[in-house]
Amino acid sequence: MSEQAAKAELDSLISDARFRCYRPIRVAEVLYKSRTQSDITITNPESYRVASNNWRDEMSRRLTGKGSTSSQSYQKDFSNLISADKLQTLDDVNSANDGIVENYIYRQLKSKKWNGLIAAQEYVTSTAVDEFSFSEYMGLTKESGLEEDAMLEIAVYALFKAITRELDAKATLELGNPNDEILHEFDSFVHTFLGLSPGETSFETLVDIHRAGKGTYAADKGIDIGTNFGTMVQVKHISLNEKKAKEIEDTAYVNRVVVVCREAERDVIRNVTDQLGYERVSGIVTIEELNGWYDRAFETFQSAVGSKILSDLRRAFKKEFQSGDWRVPNVDELLDERGYDESQLTGIWSDSS
Repeated sequence: MSEQAAKAELDSLISDARFRCYRPIRVAEVLYKSRTQSDITITNPESYRVASNNWRDEMSRRLTGKGSTSSQSYQKDFSNLISADKLQTLDDVNSANDGIVENYIYRQLKSKKWNGLIAAQEYVTSTAVDEFSFSEYMGLTKESGLEEDAMLEIAVYALFKAITRELDAKATLELGNPNDEILHEFDSFVHTFLGLSPGETSFETLVDIHRAGKGTYAADKGIDIGTNFGTMVQVKHISLNEKKAKEIEDTAYVNRVVVVCREAERDVIRNVTDQLGYERVSGIVTIEELNGWYDRAFETFQSAVGSKILSDLRRAFKKEFQSGDWRVPNVDELLDERGYDESQLTGIWSDSS
């Protein structure tokens, strides 16, 4: 079996991988264990078939935050991962060249599967306020698409929060029917649930904007951004059809829902909501409008608004992507730990090949 043919099959495996990259990681870890442990024999799949699931999950958790939870047999069977003869060739090359194939796999995953998120983290944490651009920030994720919704959601959250904080926006709760008898009999409820002390019929509080949950790009989980003044925000990179509009109507617990979408979807969303008579969708904001607001914030109101947006963006990005089930893979730490030198990748194993 030629080295070129074995590499071609490996490249196909990498190309087909999704964000978690379970399959190429599993191959890399089998090759690593075969090179460093004497009890692993590539020609005997039973010596690593079961254990390689654990090796894969351990590395996937380390790099992306989560191991495989699939009960499907293909996740456990190694025979359909990569052909035996090609795996043997890769193992021979890898063992003879100090882990060159392992090195190649992890560098390919870094540059082809995780580069958008890695670059976004670098951009968010390192870019100065006078150089920040919303379009550049969003453009960093286009090649993967996986984390695009979360990136947009974080940007919307940071903008809305910064502007309302700078405006010192306040919300007021007031009892329209302050029935003394009910207030007396339910005083503990009024105090606990509404925040009103005895004798009070209203109170004022700073406007609060909060994200409803992490990882909303994984599935449509309803409202993305909530407030304490009756407006909820749906951040969508998808078209709104009748089914999705009904989901918003059914799950929204407020009367005002703002939908953030692409410019091309504005009329579609408006037509759907108008046809169905859904009045809760009270506003539609396009990504183009967001871009304009960001430009004004960072160019005209850099100190008052732009700096606050960037601070909120950094905090939200860190919370979303540096812990939990979805994280920016720290591949460089692994490369250094195992001594994977980039200069080792020459010939057909060159990163640029």
